[in-house]
Amino acid sequence: MGALTKAELAEHLHAELALSKREAKAMVEAFLKRFEPVYVRTSR
Repeated sequence: MGALTKAELAEHLHAELALSKREAKAMVEAFLKRFEPVYVRTSR
């Protein structure tokens, strides 16, 4: 299984949760903004 892109993840949220595309994109961005520092810190 390959990696998901931000766009693919946002599209999935849009389809499955009936979010607008704008809401889905904002959710993905907020999630990544919150958890990116954790990923960077633990992947070294």
